[in-house]
Amino acid sequence: MRSLFRLKLMARFLPAALAACLAGCGGGGTDMAGGGIGGTGYTAASVGTVEGFGSVIVGGVRYDTSAAEVFVDNRSVGSGNAVAIQNLAVGMVVRVEGRVAEDGSARAERVYFGRNLRGAVESVTDLDSVSRQAVILGQTIILDDRTSYSNTTAASVGVGMVLDVSGYDDETGGLAATHVNRVFDALPPGEEVDIRGVVQNRNAQAQTYDIHGLTVDYSAADLSALPGAAPENGQLIRARGTRVAADRLLASRLEPEEEFGSGVFEDVYLEGIVARGQAPGEFAIGRYTVRTGPETDYNNLKPQDVVPGTRVVVRGALAGRVIAARNVSLSE
Repeated sequence: MRSLFRLKLMARFLPAALAACLAGCGGGGTDMAGGGIGGTGYTAASVGTVEGFGSVIVGGVRYDTSAAEVFVDNRSVGSGNAVAIQNLAVGMVVRVEGRVAEDGSARAERVYFGRNLRGAVESVTDLDSVSRQAVILGQTIILDDRTSYSNTTAASVGVGMVLDVSGYDDETGGLAATHVNRVFDALPPGEEVDIRGVVQNRNAQAQTYDIHGLTVDYSAADLSALPGAAPENGQLIRARGTRVAADRLLASRLEPEEEFGSGVFEDVYLEGIVARGQAPGEFAIGRYTVRTGPETDYNNLKPQDVVPGTRVVVRGALAGRVIAARNVSLSE
């Protein structure tokens, strides 16, 4: 079974999915096929990589984002096609929330993009003829021929360069980069970096927590955006601040992040890395539990193939961080 770093990074969703999208004009693609649940339409959400342009085409499917509000790193940047194309790029992992009408057409209401991290490259190692490994903020980043780039190239990435990275991460801190953007050739004095991650090993007395080997010191941070004004283990949080040591970030602000904003959708497509098994008929992707059963269909893999490190696409219904899976497939 292919692992995190060897799986194809381009998301491929079935035609009924509401997936990540960019709005443009012209181009190919087909309208979304299939009807709504009970003929009434239904709420839908999807997480995946932006695959192309042309009137909202993702994976060959056309979507309407003409009225969609676009959020970048927790902040609304406006609505509509022009805003989407100005702020997004091919390869970025985005989340789309909206509705599928009874005629099968899809309308995006919200499009979310949040980079995994911004920071200076600490080291770069060639792995083979097409793959390189970079370390940023203590996190291992894999760059390969499936990574897209803005303002740089794979060969140009070097130590000290400040990058925005979007991709799929696993529970060990590995990140398969699907999009890389060069922000600076070197980090300007006083410039902040940021990282999104799940809070681990929170020390309330020291006011620190860990993200895969990076210690975040929030003793002087603005915590007003957090519920309870304090981080908690298991929360997905973005930390902004200054790197004060190789393994330490002095945060100026902590903000909560959420994979699916409202938490309840009738139809969900989620691509991600299987983190761990939890119980018979269950596995985790990020902070979500996927439940399978006799009614779950498996495409191009078997139930026993769903092991940690495998990248899969899950379709089902979401409620309370639990996805009741109708279909599980290997990411192509």
